[in-house]
Amino acid sequence: MFRIIQTNLNENEFEMNVIKCNNTQNAVQVRDFYSNNPEQIELQNKFNEQGYFYEIKRGERNFIKKNPHTRLKKKLVDFKYSSDNIDIEKLASLYRAYNLEPSAKEVGAKNILNDDDAYQSIFGNSTTDITEDKVKDMILAFNIFDLLEQESKRLNKILKVLLHIDQREKEFPKLKELIEDSLALNSIVKSKFKDLDSYNKNPERHKKSVRKFSCFTQGKVSPIYSH
Repeated sequence: MFRIIQTNLNENEFEMNVIKCNNTQNAVQVRDFYSNNPEQIELQNKFNEQGYFYEIKRGERNFIKKNPHTRLKKKLVDFKYSSDNIDIEKLASLYRAYNLEPSAKEVGAKNILNDDDAYQSIFGNSTTDITEDKVKDMILAFNIFDLLEQESKRLNKILKVLLHIDQREKEFPKLKELIEDSLALNSIVKSKFKDLDSYNKNPERHKKSVRKFSCFTQGKVSPIYSH
């Protein structure tokens, strides 16, 4: 079975609309509609030059774990920053947020990729929009996002250990290490956990000093302190 459709409309726009309308009940995701766009291919090329693999087609990352990429001719291990997982959906969301779009609705990948204006504000609509400076800015946005994500996970671990630390004092060295590695907790808070004696002087107060940073684990704004 097949269908033939003829139209006088702009071919590219018409083709995209047909694909979207005919795949609403199939396993095609909105990101798939953009995977062959010239600006996405150029982005992948530019990320490659910076040592990153940018996944524009689903399954590419898994494929190049064992096979060379069809166009880039590299396996995943050949990329300098192979552990950094960047795809079109993640980049769309985090770069929109990086550019000060404030709400989840506005930065959500599905909302962005379903909105031509939002998409073009991030990616443009031609290869000339993908400059080296733009890609470096995107990489900065990703690295900030990655840093915040790691810190959120670390703080979650700290809060879990704090729940039972008084009954399991043998876990204090683990707690101390997590707190010392934290970028969100300041030096004053860290000083309260330098050793068990310092902590035991006022354990409930010291726990409270850490818990006030719990908003950070919920995706809310929290300060990051430099060392």
